[in-house]
Amino acid sequence: MLAKHLMLDDDDRICLISDRHSGLINAINFVPAFTFPHGIHRFCLRHICSNFNMKYKNIQLKDLCWRAGAKQNVHKFERIMEEIRGLNEEAFDWLQMIDKGQWTLSHDGDCTSFHCTT
Repeated sequence: MLAKHLMLDDDDRICLISDRHSGLINAINFVPAFTFPHGIHRFCLRHICSNFNMKYKNIQLKDLCWRAGAKQNVHKFERIMEEIRGLNEEAFDWLQMIDKGQWTLSHDGDCTSFHCTT
């Protein structure tokens, strides 16, 4: 239904930001409008941090997760990730399992949007 209502032109691009629900991820993989380079799927940083905090129950780690995802500079991202690793190796590994291009600004390939809607 989303693809039906988007009505994209050939030169249009769209970025869908969602949580990491497996049903949604699977559905997006079958929508032609979301094939690169026209469609990009990213994960909501707030949801990443919330899920991270539910698992590790540590405000300092949650804040570092947010900072890592929001940094635009790769080196600053890596420094924060090393700080997370120093505090909790399992938490670091959990974040490493998520494609960095889908939850961090530093690895998003300079995909920016000038229009945002819900």
